[in-house]
Amino acid sequence: MAFIGKIKGKCESIYTQNYIKHFNNNARKKLTNKDFSIIAPNCIGGVLYHRLGLEFKSPTVNLFFGSNKDYMRFISNLKHYLSLDLKFIERERNYPTGMLDDVKIVFNHYKTEEQAEEKWNQRKQRVNYDNLFIIMDDRYVSYDDIKKFGEIPCKGRVCFSAKAYPEFNYVLPIKKYAGEERVGIYMLEKNMLTYKYPFDDDFDFVNWLNTGKI
Repeated sequence: MAFIGKIKGKCESIYTQNYIKHFNNNARKKLTNKDFSIIAPNCIGGVLYHRLGLEFKSPTVNLFFGSNKDYMRFISNLKHYLSLDLKFIERERNYPTGMLDDVKIVFNHYKTEEQAEEKWNQRKQRVNYDNLFIIMDDRYVSYDDIKKFGEIPCKGRVCFSAKAYPEFNYVLPIKKYAGEERVGIYMLEKNMLTYKYPFDDDFDFVNWLNTGKI
């Protein structure tokens, strides 16, 4: 039985590697817009850059914000917050945790404050303000927050939601969360066989980056 389990695990590993390679290569072939900055509330931006084989032109990778309220403040005044120096505070969940004025950021993929600060400062210098793409979701935000999101200047925006908002052409209902109050913590719900996330069935991220539309 142990031998069969090893064979099964090996086959699944080969399938996963081939699937990811095919998926990523297909996305890279279709992409025409390649000098963009993705601003995101969690690790999704880094995942998309990695799939596309592109340099991180955004500091908002390998981290998450203290809350969506923090994130809304950040994206509503992006240049201001990116002009500030990180001030590190007591760690949250044992991760380096920094403040930009009233915005909390948790660097969950870094071991030290020094490493987090170095990467943040490197990547914020690469931001292309003329080709910004912003992601948010409906976790613990208000209707007014979703509406205000549509007023932030950028080339493309998308808000993952459990509900449909036909009045907003940038809100994308995620089928997995239909009937729920809000989307789940989708970055923790990866399919370990395909490495796809709940948003992948509904979000054509290449088309979004090429056209600015969902």
